[in-house]
Amino acid sequence: MSENTELNWLVNPDTGFYNFERYVDESYLDLVSTDPNKMISYPIPYLNDALGGIMKSEFVVIGADSGCGKTELANSIAFHNARQGKEVYLFSLEGDRYEVMNRQRYKLYMQMVNETARYDMKITYREFMQNKFDDKFRKKFHAELIVIDELFKSKYKSLHVYNREEFLTMDLFEGHLDLIKNKAEVIIIDHLHYFDFRTSNEYSEINEIMKRIKRLQDTYRLPIILISHLRKKEKTRIFPDQNDFHGSSNIVKQADTCIAIAHPDIVSEESNKDYEEQVKTGVFRTGIRVVKARTGFSSRLLALVDYDLSKRRYDKGYKLAICGNQFITDMDEENYPKWAKEGKNAEGKS
Repeated sequence: MSENTELNWLVNPDTGFYNFERYVDESYLDLVSTDPNKMISYPIPYLNDALGGIMKSEFVVIGADSGCGKTELANSIAFHNARQGKEVYLFSLEGDRYEVMNRQRYKLYMQMVNETARYDMKITYREFMQNKFDDKFRKKFHAELIVIDELFKSKYKSLHVYNREEFLTMDLFEGHLDLIKNKAEVIIIDHLHYFDFRTSNEYSEINEIMKRIKRLQDTYRLPIILISHLRKKEKTRIFPDQNDFHGSSNIVKQADTCIAIAHPDIVSEESNKDYEEQVKTGVFRTGIRVVKARTGFSSRLLALVDYDLSKRRYDKGYKLAICGNQFITDMDEENYPKWAKEGKNAEGKS
């Protein structure tokens, strides 16, 4: 029985409105049947501390500047939840068709290198993709990859990666979703601007895509995570907000939760030296800002999290700051909200 058919008994056919008593009962049963231990979660502790994970019927849009790891985050969410046994369907529309696997393969390879202190086997992602390795380590390198791949096969069986044999249109996406709706526990789309537009009017196309995705998410009550571009950064922008999602105001309007990720742009001699150190170490201070949440959240709160480029992952710890149109001010730890103080990952906590 479809979701729409199941709801018919709640609705007065003459008016199209719910029978309120039954609506109360149904909403109560839906609420108490929600298992907090089975929520879809983020691979970034800050977002789990702040938002408590992703609700069973939530449309999340994540926007990031170029080079801030949009695809990396989409893939991390997918693998993180698949490792927990969730049925994850990843529509990866950008980059090479095998990029999803190779990014994660490199991440686990570098994890092995760091954990075993085999720094002589350390290579960049570009070298990894070129299979560019010292001949004396080549056999060991390939042996490690086989071990890593066997781990993937055994631990991530519930991850499903879209086969891009044709461009993804909204009609095609809707058809795929209809086929997997009863099995899927989370849908991830990377990303909005790689849908195949039917016309050259990007604004109109994005409006239509957002409306249709929202309607599908509402019908099937599935969490959907959509990756999006941010607008080209203006000189006066310190950190992106709701107005910086590229393409249409409907991106923010249709989403339940919007998250912006960027490198804080503070121009000063001290900040320039700090950035030089980030380039030297490959560990970049990244800002994460929840710019919209229908469940309630301060859009001025900013988390500062280190992203290690060599390990391809965010640090567990974070600092909080207050973000305005033209400033970012560190927040005193004693004034952190309760969820950050109780969490184990805010800096200064165990």
